[in-house]
Parts: sequence; C-alpha cells; structure tokens
Amino acid sequence: MKDFSGKGLSRKTNKIVLITNVVLLVLALSIGVVSVYYHETVTWVGMVCVILVSVINIVVSWKRLRGKNI
Repeated sequence: MKDFSGKGLSRKTNKIVLITNVVLLVLALSIGVVSVYYHETVTWVGMVCVILVSVINIVVSWKRLRGKNI
C-alpha cells in the first residue's frame, strides 16, 4: 500500500491496518451470521463484500509486514 505521495506505508501503519481489518472481519462475520439467521439477504450480501475486501487487505498487510513487496 502506498500513500498519496507514492511512498510506502510504515510498519506501524501496516500493523494498524492489519488490526483494523481483523476487527472488521470479525464484526462482519458476526453480522453476516445474524443476517442469515433472520433471513436478511441484502445485509448478508453486503457483509460478504466487506469480508472479501477485509480478507484481501489482511493478506496484503501481512505480506508487507513480512517484508514482501506486492
């Protein structure tokens, strides 16, 4: 991930992004499960989209913390 100036993000920023996305993933999973239970399909589809984006962000942040450029 790069900021708007084209520089790479720092390790601290990547850790914050990783932690934020893990929390977002847990919340989206719990809301998605509740949505399935109450047959709310629109909310469930939205949470699936959030889960997919969150997983992609977690993988990218994790690889950057491990020192691999993407």
